[in-house]
Amino acid sequence: MPKSVLVIDAIATHRIRFAALLDSAHYTVTTAATTGELKGDLKAYDLVLLGLPEDQPGSEIAVLSKMLGQSSLPILCLDAKRSPLRRVIALKSGAHDVLPSKSPDDLLLARVRGLIRESEVERECERRRLTAISFGFSEPITDFGARATLVCAGALGLLPEQLASVLPHRVQSLTTEDLAEPDLVAS
Repeated sequence: MPKSVLVIDAIATHRIRFAALLDSAHYTVTTAATTGELKGDLKAYDLVLLGLPEDQPGSEIAVLSKMLGQSSLPILCLDAKRSPLRRVIALKSGAHDVLPSKSPDDLLLARVRGLIRESEVERECERRRLTAISFGFSEPITDFGARATLVCAGALGLLPEQLASVLPHRVQSLTTEDLAEPDLVAS
């Protein structure tokens, strides 16, 4: 069954180019100019290819993320204005990756395949987890974080208290005389 990709871009020539490229790679393609045109369930798609708008790169992604809810549908953004700040904004808004809109076709197709594959793995892991729960094989999540005892030696002022407030470990203050004891055992 061919994978389905939704292409959203305000520029018609970009939509046509990406649709033709994806169609030639045997993807089922649906196009839209904006997220406002979308109808139906977005979960029917395997990936969203989104052309970032010139003014606010995170706006369309935020709308898409809200429409998707808890879905892990990957969003691959294509940006004509390549800047690190725009990339960070897009990634923080929910994009899975950002590529230049003039990326080579092979790179774009490889990233589409990779994101779809990652999404399928995530869905399969979730299916297995839910199946294990339904059969009663699930156990409560156990915190395996190792707890350590940190020893602060000498006159360090407020450092031990500050460490204890931010670390999950036990912090113990010792003087240099305590360290000289032969039977020192951290308790």
